[in-house]
Parts: sequence; C-alpha cells; structure tokens
Amino acid sequence: DEWQTGLKALGVDSLSKLKKALSDLEKEVEKPSNYEDFYTYAFRYCLTEEKQKSVDIESICELLNLVLGVQFRPQIDSLIEYLKVQNDYKVINSDQWINFLRFCKEVNLLEMHKFANIIFPFAAITQYHKVSFHLHWKSVLAARMKKN
Repeated sequence: DEWQTGLKALGVDSLSKLKKALSDLEKEVEKPSNYEDFYTYAFRYCLTEEKQKSVDIESICELLNLVLGVQFRPQIDSLIEYLKVQNDYKVINSDQWINFLRFCKEVNLLEMHKFANIIFPFAAITQYHKVSFHLHWKSVLAARMKKN
C-alpha cells in the first residue's frame, strides 16, 4: 500500500516514468541542502520499534554503504571494517550516526593520516569533536573578553 501511494504521488504508472522519477529523486537528494535530511531520515527509517533509539551494527554497515558509500568510499570502507571487528559497540545511536557524516565531510583523506594509529572513527571522531569544542569555546571566550 505504501509503495502504491508513493508511486501515485510521483505520478508513476510505467517503468520509464519510474526510472525518470528515481533519477530526479536522486538528484534532489544529492543537493547539499537536502542531503543531511535524507541522511537523518535513512537512520530513522531503520528504527522499527516505537521507543527504539539505536540500530544494530550489521544494519548500520549496510546503511553506511547505501547512504555514504558512493561519496566517501575510503572512509566508509574503513569504518565498516572497524565496526565489524570492534567489540565495544553493539548498536549506533542517532548522534553517532550524524557524527559519521560530519566526520566524512569535514576531515579529508589527507588529514586522516593523523589518525593512522587507530583503525577509524570512534576515537578519531571523539578527538575531532573535543578539539572543535575547545576551539569554539576559546573563540567565544576571546570575543567576550574583547567586549569587556
């Protein structure tokens, strides 16, 4: 029923119209203004229980491949490899999911060599956000001191 409702909303009644609608939808999702909403939606779509707040690692690995794999293949391959061998995390929550995207967007591959002593993200993301937080508050405090 959901499938049929979606096709009707897109005006799709043939295979050629479906191909065009999917192509148009893909272009729309790729726009930077829409991508983060799509990325967040992809995570929420995996929350199948009413009070569920996290998604299992196996599902997250598949979702990362689908949603970020094309844009950030090297980072995602490393992240998936790490997620499959680590034992600390059984699930990923929404905040961790959002941080994967932020990390991929803000840390380019040339900067990743700084994190070569770890397999990937959790430690790197934690360190990255600690530094970002510190720099943000340092600038806020400096601005306040200038006012006084």
